Amino acid sequence: AAITTKEKKNLLQKMTRFEQLGNADLMSMYLELVLAMLPSLSRQGGEATVNQMAGAAITTKEKKNLLQKMTRFEQLGNADLMSMYLELVLAMLPSLSRQEMAQIEQCFMTGLRSPNSQIRNKFFDIFNRSVKRDLYERLVYIFSTQNWDTLSNSFWLKQALDLLLSIVLQDDDILLSPRTSTLPPSHRSSSSSSSS
Repeated sequence: AAITTKEKKNLLQKMTRFEQLGNADLMSMYLELVLAMLPSLSRQGGEATVNQMAGAAITTKEKKNLLQKMTRFEQLGNADLMSMYLELVLAMLPSLSRQEMAQIEQCFMTGLRSPNSQIRNKFFDIFNRSVKRDLYERLVYIFSTQNWDTLSNSFWLKQALDLLLSIVLQDDDILLSPRTSTLPPSHRSSSSSSSS
């Protein structure tokens, strides 16, 4: 059965009011239901498309608003619910433009600190590909461009270091530059060895 634009609008409005439920367990059950429904709302004929519902498309603005409100999942402490949410964010990323992705940066950065290593690695792969592989460019990105506020309540340096270390060629030896200052080798003095 096709869903009308009005029905879609009502459904999306109800989905975003989950915080009014009050009880955390009830909210978790409601959110699990919403997350279970969303993939079917963004598919047509069983195949992922540009988030078409039968008769009414979920607009980018609606997706963005829903994803931003769902960042509250992290506060519930439900790992399964959070994993479902982050998988949904991953599924929606390919259909978003670079500008739209910037608008849901908080959702994306939440994925970088996920306790689920598989999901965290998927987010990091996207993050890593989005920044030039030049050391200087990455340093500028880390210290000037990227706003780390969304990760301020966690140890965000891990993500910054991962971004830097990901460009190190693992097959090459790390060598000091010939111009690097070095300390002379330490020698034992002959007087200290003769007094023993």
